[in-house]
Amino acid sequence: MVIFYPGMLPAGVLIDADFTPPPAPVVIAPKPLGPPAPIWFSTRDADSLEFTSASRVTGWAACAPSTARARPVGFNKDGTGWDAASQSLDFVEKTHGGLCVADAISDGRCFSLGLIYTPPPKRDAQTLLSLQAREDESYAFLSAESGFIRFGLKGGEASLHLPDPQRLTLLLLSSDGQRVRMSANRDLAISVACALPAAPLDLFLGCRGGSRSLLGKLGSFQASDLLIWPDQDVLAGEVARAPEAALSLWQERLRNGN
Repeated sequence: MVIFYPGMLPAGVLIDADFTPPPAPVVIAPKPLGPPAPIWFSTRDADSLEFTSASRVTGWAACAPSTARARPVGFNKDGTGWDAASQSLDFVEKTHGGLCVADAISDGRCFSLGLIYTPPPKRDAQTLLSLQAREDESYAFLSAESGFIRFGLKGGEASLHLPDPQRLTLLLLSSDGQRVRMSANRDLAISVACALPAAPLDLFLGCRGGSRSLLGKLGSFQASDLLIWPDQDVLAGEVARAPEAALSLWQERLRNGN
């Protein structure tokens, strides 16, 4: 049927009889980022947690295929707190709820680790985690105090300080045998000359080693994810910030409110 129009049509309206529309654009789905780290502890994995009858955590297993496991340290007699609303481990000020991942770091000269945690409003989280070689009285630690996140050594001079975001945070620490690096969220890493022990390191979450209670250095915070990259310094290089898979996990926790 022919339609007659008495006016003028704008250019491009008329189409030739042999016009072939262009093909629809092909949408390529982004590749899945995969696990955020080779060893990943997640409180969102319900099967990874062991509870007492009083809902205290007495074991935390890494996601498969890793067989790593966190157990209460000796001073943690009742298990670690659990916050059901946020589905997170709940560390309480001046209460020992420390967990230990034995031999979490195979060699202190090269590794990376990350922690996603939420500090309490208007209070310091204090000791977040520590690293210690067996039979060694010294240890390295990460602590949030007085508006800063600090890396330090017991009795040592090496130290790093970052402004504390004071909200849900992805905190990373790495070592290449000569320098230790630290970053928070999307920020570029800072570093200091520091050689950690050339030996396996135990990782202590929520406490400073396993030989003393040090209740005065324990604050309150909630933790949902612990990430470990054995034998990798993920903060090395010119663009030294958290890997995309770890950042994606942190952003997911932000979207979900914890």
